[in-house]
Amino acid sequence: MSRIIQTRQAKEDILEIWTYISAEDSSAADRLVRQFDQLFQKLANHPGIGSRQDRFCEGLRCFPLGRYLIFYFPIEDGIQIIRVLHSARNWEKLL
Repeated sequence: MSRIIQTRQAKEDILEIWTYISAEDSSAADRLVRQFDQLFQKLANHPGIGSRQDRFCEGLRCFPLGRYLIFYFPIEDGIQIIRVLHSARNWEKLL
């Protein structure tokens, strides 16, 4: 199984997303977190599928999930998740 490392900031992003959505629908928030986990595994198994974001940082990649963008680095045997951000946010400044 491929490794998935989440930075402290990525974990905080996911918690913030879950908290926001769960205020209206905790089941939907739980489903989204499961979707993130499934996508993280897919990215860890196939790290090259995300679009390159070298203009921000050499080797950085991005992959969408609905309205969210997952920013990550391919690493040996997996990925390191850097941020999980809503696409409507000024994500370029948050990277």
